[in-house]
Amino acid sequence: MKDKIIDYSKKIIKNQYFLYFVFILAILNVVTYLSSNNYNAILLFIAISILLRQTTENYAVIFIISIILTNSYILIDENYKIISGFRSRNSKNDKFVNRNYRRKKNKLQPAEYPDDDSILSDDDYDDDDDVFSDESLDKNEQNNIDTYNKMTETYNNLVQSIRAKTDRIKQLSRKIKM
Repeated sequence: MKDKIIDYSKKIIKNQYFLYFVFILAILNVVTYLSSNNYNAILLFIAISILLRQTTENYAVIFIISIILTNSYILIDENYKIISGFRSRNSKNDKFVNRNYRRKKNKLQPAEYPDDDSILSDDDYDDDDDVFSDESLDKNEQNNIDTYNKMTETYNNLVQSIRAKTDRIKQLSRKIKM
């Protein structure tokens, strides 16, 4: 049984289509590293591939091991970044914060619900009212136009203010140069 598995795995690793599949997987990994600007992973992938090329000529094995090791590096690196953001428990500030947090922590209270009389029933709603009537859409459109006009006016005021300050800075720098 064990010999059959080993023979079958040797056949798969030497299979040309398996090599194409692993090659496409490696290319996709490198493209992913490029898109996320993870140049360290690309360099590690290339370095591992070069080192493994010295030991074996089977590119399927080279690419598989390179993919596994590079993705392991990325996983460890990302987890380290998360863990490194935590403060140590030995810090005085952390003990102070944790002590104050424990003091201020309140027990959970049951939720408060309104009286049954204040809850609206289905009969309270008129079926004849259209939520999206032409009048409401016109008001919404007018509100959007007003908001756009206010934003445009604010932007223009900001640009004018920046230009005025820039001109003032240029004047001051000319005075300093003289």
